[in-house]
Amino acid sequence: MYQSGLDDDLVFETNRRHSRGSDEVTAWHFQLIKTQLKATGAGALLSDLLKGRNEEFRVFDQLPNELDAHLNFLESAAALGGIDVSPIASAYLRCLEAGTMACAWVGLPQDEGGTPEHCLRHLAPQRA
Repeated sequence: MYQSGLDDDLVFETNRRHSRGSDEVTAWHFQLIKTQLKATGAGALLSDLLKGRNEEFRVFDQLPNELDAHLNFLESAAALGGIDVSPIASAYLRCLEAGTMACAWVGLPQDEGGTPEHCLRHLAPQRA
């Protein structure tokens, strides 16, 4: 995932402890995300935009799953050396703070010089 400066045994133990409570955390994430989609009207807006495209199910089934994965990634990064150690985790956090969501990598892979700042694309609501 990224260099954390921790030895493999400590990384394994940290991940093992984290996964013990991950089902409860995931259930909490899903409830929070679905509540916010409903409360803000974002779910209805996205549903209207996707009607007739066979993609409407993604709003309430896939979007919470993707956001949960991003939140879990950030939690792991925080536990394994800090979010600032991982360029991708840092970029995910900036996306969420800005009200957007990382949704695609366009460009060179990281091992060939691609960076989150130049290659990570965001899903963002249009501002009026």
